[in-house]
Amino acid sequence: GILFARESFKSKNLEIKLKGKFLLLAFISYTSGALLDALIPLSPITVVIIRVILILSAIEFYLGFNLPKSIKNLFLKEES
Repeated sequence: GILFARESFKSKNLEIKLKGKFLLLAFISYTSGALLDALIPLSPITVVIIRVILILSAIEFYLGFNLPKSIKNLFLKEES
């Protein structure tokens, strides 16, 4: 996944680069959330923290694959 996101950084298209940044963030947060879920003992607090990390990674995957115009306009200057 990281190699896939890294390839998008080579693009000249700013939208593709932004998608790559979201995907890189998503792959890293999903991997860290999954590792934390598997390695540390679960208490009510750690379950909430880990699930929030995994939910954020799902949102980042969504933004990386289906970049909405509102988010694109927020991060990129509109060329008109």
